[in-house]
Amino acid sequence: MSEETVKLSDLMTLKTASEKIVVDGLKITPRGLWSWCHNGAHGVKMKFTRFAGRIVLTEADVLEYLATVRALESEGSKQGRKLGSPRRHASGEQRARQLEETEKRLKSRGI
Repeated sequence: MSEETVKLSDLMTLKTASEKIVVDGLKITPRGLWSWCHNGAHGVKMKFTRFAGRIVLTEADVLEYLATVRALESEGSKQGRKLGSPRRHASGEQRARQLEETEKRLKSRGI
């Protein structure tokens, strides 16, 4: 089993990584990186390490994660939003329908 050697100088905190890394012309926030580490996308989580109580990662970890997710997206694994795409909010009509359905469920449960 080979062990990967990483220089201490290659490790970045989430804040440092968010300042250096740009995806499709958009900066990624530390919270976005944290989400990729803990939740992932398309069933893939980004590799990270804890060092001195902080989450640290390398640029190679981020690039590997992005390449994997992009490959899954291009294969047609569209289980969620693409990286960096804005969330879509329900239209007024859709929202009204959602509220109506919720009210029906609450009434049926006596709430």
